[in-house]
Amino acid sequence: MQSTKWTFLLILLALIMIASCSTGPADIILMNGEVYTMEEDQPWASGIIIGGNRIKAVLTDDEQVEKYRGSNTRVIDLQGKFVVPGFIDGHVHFNSAGALINDANLMTVSDDAGLKKEM
Repeated sequence: MQSTKWTFLLILLALIMIASCSTGPADIILMNGEVYTMEEDQPWASGIIIGGNRIKAVLTDDEQVEKYRGSNTRVIDLQGKFVVPGFIDGHVHFNSAGALINDANLMTVSDDAGLKKEM
């Protein structure tokens, strides 16, 4: 009886591991690009596989695309364009932003104290 429990547990564990390792179809495939990965061991790639909101795989060869393609997968041919992960432009031109908010002229502001609003 004890060995039956262990056998069942091992089979269940194996099935869970197999299910978690399956690739499944991608939501988005970016291919045929110059992808800078920022990884020391593989700095360049040709494509990215995206599932949900995560990168599922990085492709070194566009021939790998087919194993991730599903009936609803959006495939984007980058046509050799450059891709860098996580680049977010977060700067503000204070003179324009201030004018848009309340017509404030921030061209003469030169320090933090000048940005504080007095009540």
